[in-house]
Amino acid sequence: MAVSGTMGDEDAEALLRGLAAWLPRRFLLAIDIMLDVSFNGASGPLPAAELGQRQGLETRKLEAILQRLSRAGLLKSVRGPNGGYLLGAERGSVTVGAIARAMMGQDKPTPFTESPSPTMRKVVLPMVERVHELVLAEFDRVTLAELCRLSRLAGLTSKCDGIVDFVI
Repeated sequence: MAVSGTMGDEDAEALLRGLAAWLPRRFLLAIDIMLDVSFNGASGPLPAAELGQRQGLETRKLEAILQRLSRAGLLKSVRGPNGGYLLGAERGSVTVGAIARAMMGQDKPTPFTESPSPTMRKVVLPMVERVHELVLAEFDRVTLAELCRLSRLAGLTSKCDGIVDFVI
């Protein structure tokens, strides 16, 4: 991969695969859960067990993610026998950046700011912070509506196919 400037398509794809490997798994799961609810939830609340089944995970392993997303207002929890999860806002207004902030906002940062290394404090951390802000800005440009569109383009079908979905 070229370090200096332009990147070919193959290099860009390899970088993205690499970035996904660096991101917390719970963040990637949260994006996928939000997409699942957006893509499949038009007919009503999706039970946690159903979401977990599509993730290949037990419900209890998703609970912390579902709670964070609910506390952030990104999901609504519906109790009762037909309960489950619905989007907390219209899918065109929910961004991947909002999901990132909901999932990572409560974690304690790595305490490198207390590092005895002046290059860590004055060069490395500011550089990483600039990259962080760029990534968040890019995540803020991607909505669940866009991810649903990409799901359709990828040939995926929704359990809600045939149901009219509109926003007033």
